[in-house]
Amino acid sequence: MDREQTKTILRRVNAVFNQPFKDDPKFILDTWHDILKDFEFDTIKTNLDCYIKSGNEFAPKVGQLIKPPKETRDRYVPTVEETKRLLDEQEKIKEQVKNDPKVQEAREKARAEIMKMLGRG
Repeated sequence: MDREQTKTILRRVNAVFNQPFKDDPKFILDTWHDILKDFEFDTIKTNLDCYIKSGNEFAPKVGQLIKPPKETRDRYVPTVEETKRLLDEQEKIKEQVKNDPKVQEAREKARAEIMKMLGRG
């Protein structure tokens, strides 16, 4: 992140949180930029947006913008291989269920109930 991008982050914080950074803006910019310079602007901006949208009443500390919000960090994203395996398993289950007479019967019973509720059966 360059210095101008850090300034943009600080302006957004000031705009949303009623100017918490009024005192010694050069020092604040220098400090935040020193900490954020190794991070991508889009990542920090996204984390700030999430912080704001989550209803926080106070301005974030710089460290709170480096880590994504807890909900994002805790969300598990499977690998490509895991995704393929899960999709294959789902496909096998669909095939097994498609020809199962009990499933067909339950489906027809549910359909008949819905049609009755709609006044068509």
